[in-house]
Amino acid sequence: MDVDWKKEEGAPSPGTPVCDLSDLVPGRLSKFDFGTDKVFSLIVYRTDDGIFGYVNRCPHHWIAMNRENGEFIMWDEDEHELMCAHHTAVFRLAHGGECIDGPCKGSNLTSVPLAEINGQLVIDDSVN
Repeated sequence: MDVDWKKEEGAPSPGTPVCDLSDLVPGRLSKFDFGTDKVFSLIVYRTDDGIFGYVNRCPHHWIAMNRENGEFIMWDEDEHELMCAHHTAVFRLAHGGECIDGPCKGSNLTSVPLAEINGQLVIDDSVN
């Protein structure tokens, strides 16, 4: 299923600030919510090689990847793998959000383009 993140309810506009780049810790997942009722959830993952953004929804049933208490399950931190807290699908965060195991194997998380501008992480407006 190919999902256009920009058409999701509460999706931030290109150019919207997400956070200060210094707030992101390599190897740790961060969640940011947007929209009137915080209905659009963005997960951001930083490695030494880059920063990756995805809609916080598993392609299996389009539900949030985190537990009810907000925690995420890092399956294999060395491989940058996140497990969906609901159906155990495993995604490679530093490789396009590819699902490598579980009920939606072969699909991908929905990417959200990000850019660094003057020390700020923003929603990238140079990608269509």
